[in-house]
Amino acid sequence: MFRIIILFLSIVAAQPYSGRVTDQLGDPVSFASVEVVDLNTGTLSDQDGYFYFDLKSSKSYTFKVSHIGYYDKFIDVEYNNIGLIITLEKKVDPLNQLVVTGERRETYVKDSPVITRVINSQDIENSSCTSVKDLLELAIPNVQNVMSSHAGISNDNVKIQGLDNRYMLFLVDGARVSGEFAGNLDFNMLNLSNVERIEVIEGGMSSLYGSSAIGGVVNIITKKPEKPYEFDFSYFHDDPMVVAKSINMGFNYKKMSYMLNLSNQSSDGYDLTPHDQTYSYPLKTLEKYDSYTLNHNFKFHITDYLYFILNYKKYKNKIYQYQNHFVQVTDESNELYPFYYYSSLRNNLPWFEDDEYKFDLSYIKKSSTLNFKYQVDRYKKSNYFYNYTNLDCDSSDENYFCQNHDNLVDAEFVNAENYNQNLFIKYDFSWDDKNYFTMGYESNKNEYSSYNIYSYLGDINNDGQCSEAFFPWDPIDCLVESIFGAIDGIKRYDKKAFFVGGQLSFMDNNILSLSIRDVSSKNYGDDMVYSAAYMLQGDLYSYRANYSKGFRVPSIKELYYDFQSHPPPILGNPNLKSTTNNYYSLSVEKRTGNMNSSIEIYYNDVIDMIGTNYVDSDNDGQDDIIMYNNFSQVDITGFNFHYELYSNKNEIKVVYNFTEPISEDQSALELISKHSLRFRYSRQIIEDKLKLFFNAKYAGEKFIMYGADRLYLDDYFISDLMVSLNISQFLSLNFGCKNIFNYIDERRFLEDDYLKNILSSYDPGRRLFLNLKINL
Repeated sequence: MFRIIILFLSIVAAQPYSGRVTDQLGDPVSFASVEVVDLNTGTLSDQDGYFYFDLKSSKSYTFKVSHIGYYDKFIDVEYNNIGLIITLEKKVDPLNQLVVTGERRETYVKDSPVITRVINSQDIENSSCTSVKDLLELAIPNVQNVMSSHAGISNDNVKIQGLDNRYMLFLVDGARVSGEFAGNLDFNMLNLSNVERIEVIEGGMSSLYGSSAIGGVVNIITKKPEKPYEFDFSYFHDDPMVVAKSINMGFNYKKMSYMLNLSNQSSDGYDLTPHDQTYSYPLKTLEKYDSYTLNHNFKFHITDYLYFILNYKKYKNKIYQYQNHFVQVTDESNELYPFYYYSSLRNNLPWFEDDEYKFDLSYIKKSSTLNFKYQVDRYKKSNYFYNYTNLDCDSSDENYFCQNHDNLVDAEFVNAENYNQNLFIKYDFSWDDKNYFTMGYESNKNEYSSYNIYSYLGDINNDGQCSEAFFPWDPIDCLVESIFGAIDGIKRYDKKAFFVGGQLSFMDNNILSLSIRDVSSKNYGDDMVYSAAYMLQGDLYSYRANYSKGFRVPSIKELYYDFQSHPPPILGNPNLKSTTNNYYSLSVEKRTGNMNSSIEIYYNDVIDMIGTNYVDSDNDGQDDIIMYNNFSQVDITGFNFHYELYSNKNEIKVVYNFTEPISEDQSALELISKHSLRFRYSRQIIEDKLKLFFNAKYAGEKFIMYGADRLYLDDYFISDLMVSLNISQFLSLNFGCKNIFNYIDERRFLEDDYLKNILSSYDPGRRLFLNLKINL
């Protein structure tokens, strides 16, 4: 009886501590070491990540949690704490990282049957990039800027491996990025301030991801809070390209975590081909802009196996263009006689705004995973009128008022909304790390609204308004029509898809992955695509063979454009076919403890690529409208070489791409360099303190169509030098010189105002930069 009483009193006196160790995705970390630092005792988490203590003192303790492949974590735990969740951060292993994009599930990059390139957190921290577009060249050198000043968006269209960004699928945490204008992705939406890593797959992935993944997938993985409290601030100065400021704040408490991201990117712009003041509406190489992003991310574990994530993002981007005014002065005594010039903002500036809501519910238990994602995105384009009343700013009597913004009436009107609603459900069942089955359903509803397109054609109904200084403007006079040919035109597009897939490992080192997707569209019809990937793993070498059939359905604009007032008119084509492709690749990869190299040969057979050409609508021998059509066929053959070598002090990375496109339609071959190269070398000078980086990129010759002729653009070589200095545990500084040899395209000296704006590279030349970072 005495012993029973003692045991009972011990149990009563003991304080229970229990919890679970998980990774950043909420998956259990098995056999993690959980040590009570104060008592020099500990235990291991079980296979599902759970651990339990009975400590005989009512006090708080400091736990140290560690595991191979993860960073150690110290956490203060209150007494009698039950249900504690401790999240460990995976160590970055450049040669064997965890990825999620290739199989739409977490796997090690070496085990993925689809080659996946990873731009990890160290690459991002040690780069001199502020945009996803620039950073992509770390993985795919053949990224080409496409000259575009449409609606003031300068060079915001790119070609990757011979296909423009309409044929690449861009994701953020696995969810589609839908903000676009005129078919181009708004890359300013994709800032790097809260990015953990970027995963890139070169090749068709439509069977897993749906429409647009003909050329590959770019998945941007955002940062998640790992510490109880964290704060970081970054200031990046690379004038005149960009000045970027960002703040990340977050906390991780028991079953919940929260991350706030604030970022601002701005530039005064620059012009490599400046015009004199007689040019009324000059367009810059990069227009002045000011963009803001606010991002909230909240995660809550309902149970050990069930959690949800809420995400809200607000994005604004304002672009500023200018116009020159010529003012005649009749008063001979005026010092400005007989005329002078001045500049002001121009009317009809393009401004953009995006609101995005995401809900993610996941149930993860041992071998089964159920994931539910719901996303709503509303992307708006507005027109800002600096001088809404159309005051005559070229008049010597009124120009004073025009030069002072406070004397003018301004206004902003939304003229386009792109609304997307996406539902995604996926179930996975896995036998082990290499054998699994997946199935899912995806629904996408797209609605594009167009209205409030203002005209400067004059006083159409002769009521004395619009072209004169009257306020308000007459809406009948100044409103042209929707891009769909009617006032307040709205077009909708709905798609649904079912997909199944799986992976089978056999004979120890063989992996076969299969997937198929059936797509039905209310507006367009049905389609079916599929893919197969095979990998043979050896001790040093891995061999991969991939095939995928992909598709891209026409967009709302490509089908329904009817913009008669655009000079020249733009017409969609309701008879467009879906773009399809057959993608084949063979690759061999070698991995050792500190080296990774791969060679890949691919062939991309793209059928019915969608593009535009000029058409003679009235058979008078003159091409007078722009119309969307299908190009019969585009064949792209390529060769990719990757080499990475890591040692204690040195890192070398070389990426080379060869791209050979063939098509009867010359416009499908524009702006593609056959040869492109990216080289990176880093040297650790003082361990954990000082590091030196050298980056170089080369892009070969390319051409653009000028009428019926090819206009060739020269090859170029640009290199950067950067020093990374860790001043303290909380403070670091990156600084250096971009474009060391001051390469600026000499085509900017041409006399032809149109041709001199078509450049091989839009880099503004040699410049110094710095990046200050504070991490708490």
